[in-house]
Amino acid sequence: MHHATLNRWWTVAAGALGAGVGVGVLVIYTFGAFAAEMAAEFGWSRSVHSNALTVFLVASGIGSLLLGQLMDRFGVRRVCAALVAAFGITVASLALIPPKIWVLYALFAVIGLTGSAATAMPYAVAIRALFDRERGLALGLVNFGAGIGSAIAPYCAKILAESFGWRGGYIGVGIAGLLPVLGLLLLVRDPASSRKQKTSQPQEGWLIQLGRPTFWLITIPVAAISIATFGVLGSMVPLLQDRELGAQSIAIVMSCVGVSSWIARPVVGYALDRAFAPYVAAASFVFAVGGLVLLTLTDHIAGTIAAAILVGFALGSEGDLVTFLVSRYYPPAIYSRVLGAVWVTWAWGGGIGTFLAGASDRMFGSYTPAIVVFAAMLTIGIIVVCRLGPYPFPAADKTATSLLRTSQKVASA
Repeated sequence: MHHATLNRWWTVAAGALGAGVGVGVLVIYTFGAFAAEMAAEFGWSRSVHSNALTVFLVASGIGSLLLGQLMDRFGVRRVCAALVAAFGITVASLALIPPKIWVLYALFAVIGLTGSAATAMPYAVAIRALFDRERGLALGLVNFGAGIGSAIAPYCAKILAESFGWRGGYIGVGIAGLLPVLGLLLLVRDPASSRKQKTSQPQEGWLIQLGRPTFWLITIPVAAISIATFGVLGSMVPLLQDRELGAQSIAIVMSCVGVSSWIARPVVGYALDRAFAPYVAAASFVFAVGGLVLLTLTDHIAGTIAAAILVGFALGSEGDLVTFLVSRYYPPAIYSRVLGAVWVTWAWGGGIGTFLAGASDRMFGSYTPAIVVFAAMLTIGIIVVCRLGPYPFPAADKTATSLLRTSQKVASA
């Protein structure tokens, strides 16, 4: 009863906290501060840490699929609270790791599997049930929490490493990873059970839905934006170093990426509530293509900063687009499972993009060929996402519905 009467915006607040200390922030933005010390102590090469991240990404994709099934059957709060607790404990257990590489890989696999619940995905499922007219804004605010976390986490990791060493650092990060458990249990309003939804809305099996065009019209653009943005940002620092930019200039460029991605989250979320979502996605992709073109055509600092802002905006929009598009094209009864399937594409896309950028540098001595490929993929993504038709599950609000109908008439004209 308590959760039934709890204000729905507390779910958004819990989501912002969960995303702010979620798996993406803690693994990507903090573990690097401890990896060098760990490798030096155990005599490991750099590739060990990168291989561990690959294991993490693969496991994370599998975990997303499983999480969608679990949430559909058992609800959001208890399932995700248990998985997030396991995630935080596993991260902290890295402090006790022996000098055995297979143990490191095994722990990173567990972190990937359990960490699928330490993302915006569980909160998106709850928000799907709680919000209609303001759904985009709610999702944008959850993802904004991840932006804040990614800005703060590296500095916190550095302080932990300097004060307590890498073992103490992992314990501190693990404790931070446990914080969302409280939000999940105390603040999140669980959506109605999927069994009730299926009783009132009989649906075909969700796997059948994955074989239909709508799924691929969403998944292909999501893969394109993930591969492109993570591929470029993962290689941004060495690319700028190759252009002989100084450390201060590089820091300014990367800060512009971060600030732009923060701004994009609530802005895109707000836009999704007021415009046809595929057009919002296409606009974000156009920004990314423009950024990539600028990055290849100019090495001037002003042009590079402009490119960073455009790419950063596209990066920040991804989480909003993924969760919102699925919510408007799939019913509540299968939302969590379809979202889990799309989330795999998003999670693995980042690893593919980083690999392609590195391969381009090794083969051609330049990141430009990979950037050209990324721009071409995004262009395809623009075409594909605009082929999505009217929402099967539009907002019930009259004003929002009217705006959507206008957009849909323009699309069919």
